[in-house]
Amino acid sequence: MPNDEFRPPHWSQFLGFNLKRAALVLVGLLLAAIAFHFGHRHYQARKVARLATLATESLAKGDYRAAVLQARQALQNAPHNLPATKVIARIAEEAGNPEVVAWRRRLVELQPGNLDALLDWAASALRFGDLHTADQAFAQARDAADKSARFHELRGGFWTVAKRPASAEFHFAKARALEPDNPRHQLNLAMAQLANGDTNRLAEARASLASLESRGYESVKILRALRDDSLRAKRPGEALAHSARLITAESVVFPDMLEHLAILRSLDPGDYAAYLVKLQARAARDADEAATLIGWLHSRGQGREAWRWAGELPFNLKQSGQVRLALAETWVSLKEWKQIESVLGGENWGDFEFLRLAFLARVALETGERQRRNELWKSAVAHAGQNPASLNVLANMMAGWGWLPEAENLWSILAGLPGKYQRPALAALHRLYVRRKDEPMLLRTATRILELDPRDVVARNNWAQLVMYQGKGIEKSRAHATARELHERLPASLGLRATYAFALWQQDRAAEALALFKDAPKDQLEDPSIAVCYGLVLAANGRHDEARRYLKIAQTSPALLPSEQRLVARALEGLP
Repeated sequence: MPNDEFRPPHWSQFLGFNLKRAALVLVGLLLAAIAFHFGHRHYQARKVARLATLATESLAKGDYRAAVLQARQALQNAPHNLPATKVIARIAEEAGNPEVVAWRRRLVELQPGNLDALLDWAASALRFGDLHTADQAFAQARDAADKSARFHELRGGFWTVAKRPASAEFHFAKARALEPDNPRHQLNLAMAQLANGDTNRLAEARASLASLESRGYESVKILRALRDDSLRAKRPGEALAHSARLITAESVVFPDMLEHLAILRSLDPGDYAAYLVKLQARAARDADEAATLIGWLHSRGQGREAWRWAGELPFNLKQSGQVRLALAETWVSLKEWKQIESVLGGENWGDFEFLRLAFLARVALETGERQRRNELWKSAVAHAGQNPASLNVLANMMAGWGWLPEAENLWSILAGLPGKYQRPALAALHRLYVRRKDEPMLLRTATRILELDPRDVVARNNWAQLVMYQGKGIEKSRAHATARELHERLPASLGLRATYAFALWQQDRAAEALALFKDAPKDQLEDPSIAVCYGLVLAANGRHDEARRYLKIAQTSPALLPSEQRLVARALEGLP
């Protein structure tokens, strides 16, 4: 029987199809969306790969502008693209841009465990004098690098810059043993042996250098090394002979000429005067060389000669910032305050006006006008403004004068300005607070460095140590965890091992702390920064005689922080 009850139509009927058909349509739409998504991703991947390939090809052709544009477009779409990152790093390196250090680090992150990438990072850091970053790279490479001649060559270069010739010699010897036919390793080793001064090896080093020079290998570098060796051995005649050959080389540099002038000054006044005239004629064509010569003369008590000669320079050189700065430093060394003021008072140094005002502030201080000195100093800082380069020059000059509060203030300003001077300013503040033994400010500086670069191993280690000395509760627990993490990441580093051992000692885990020093070289354990922790750990393990020895080594170090001094004193008092 038919049912006359009204039933509203299903919503699908209004669309003109049933549920089965709707489901099929939805599936089709979904498949189309998926296809579009993956197709778009595939298109983007092909586009990035194409841009990276073009960038690599442009770089090979020497078209750096196109290479940079193509690599940056690739990185905008794929920040982790390895070929494009390599292109940017290579261009930064060839351009001598300090940013290469950051790009080399990025390549390390993109290629975990890749030794070549780590060594490229270390090499770029060394090139720009960034020992701190180079040491991080070496620490990460150490476990896999013992059989790498390049690692030992770079590590030797690191210790050369750090003025540790014995360590440099060790690594250069390793490099030569791995590649005995490479003359570069022979040269590096011989130069390190000369610098180390071990009488048993000097004759061998000199013979090696003479052999290399006779074959025409790196003659300038070898003659420079032989000259310096003769000067150290107080054989000026021999030094003069090497120097005379050196200054005739096509690639000789101005500092080599000044060294020749210095040798002549000690041996033959007549030849000295003639060669000085020759160098003055050359330097009168170049602002950098003119400024260098002025500084060289005044550092040897010939400030008035420098002043006289500078007055004869072409107008454009006298107006250059380099020459003005060198001259002003010369005037300061002569202490002719009233004469300095008469020369500087009516001038305007344009972009370098902040320097003129700083020198006038120095004059005011030296002549007892303290109020005027303060006004001129404020004006100098105001003229430097927020220009990082100007602030950096001013800060370093103040440090040279011994105006440390002023230098500290300028470094603090620089530490807050992004750019290439930010990190050096923080490093300068760190050195200042180490000398002052100001632990709260050291912790503040370490924290700021970590904010800029949370991955910085040395900064994290410094932060952990300082917090363990000063912190409490949760903050100290974080420091303990950081010390453990750094040690686990770089177990070969004795410095990081000592920090972790100190964390274990603070947690009453003395036996575990002692085990960390099991295979440590004895000479490194005598480093005061290590001896503090090692002495504490030995004492906690009942090895009192050994503990006393290492604690006394630490106690004699003037570099210990107050917290370390207190720890050592208490530990010595507690020994039977």
